[in-house]
Amino acid sequence: MRLGLSIIRFKFKKSSLVVLRSIIHATFRPFNSEKALPQRLVPDLLIRFSSAAGYTLYPDVLPFFKSLRQIKAASYGDSAWSQPIVGIITNSDNRVPSILTNFGLRVGLWRHGNDFQASFKAEDDINFLILSYDVGFEKPDSKIFDATKQLIPGQERFLHIGDDLQKDYYAAKRAGWEGLLLDRKAETIQENVGPVPRITNLQELTSHII
Repeated sequence: MRLGLSIIRFKFKKSSLVVLRSIIHATFRPFNSEKALPQRLVPDLLIRFSSAAGYTLYPDVLPFFKSLRQIKAASYGDSAWSQPIVGIITNSDNRVPSILTNFGLRVGLWRHGNDFQASFKAEDDINFLILSYDVGFEKPDSKIFDATKQLIPGQERFLHIGDDLQKDYYAAKRAGWEGLLLDRKAETIQENVGPVPRITNLQELTSHII
């Protein structure tokens, strides 16, 4: 799973299952136009891609969250990592919480439209989720970043990390955030884009938070 990278867009508050069923049928119709799809195909695909079975995490993701748990446990309010609020902003739908939970991450209930006090738990690995499905806008639209600020009142510093130069780094900067490019394969040529702060692994992130 590529967190921060566009997966699918839902413009309307329409059941994601209905949309996904339509996509699956449209995808397979050219290869199976003369007869109906196998009865179990659609429900099996929906189950697979609503869990960890349908995705592969980059190898740095789980070690990063393990390290972050240790850093938070060892901090006593004297560092930027003592009580970080960590979230995901993604162009995706409401399958994301169950997928992340399937990978063993502790995912909070804090989402667009939910009450902060009822949803925030410091021990969660991921405190909040901003989904284009909920908000009605997707990256690189600044409105999805604005919705995040509205969700987290009283915060002075917002840092967004993502692997898409346009949809993550530049979009965050236009929205008034700090940005950090996650350039795992070191493919972005510095000369072409100018001085863009970057990391090649999530484990490098702690050095950027001071």
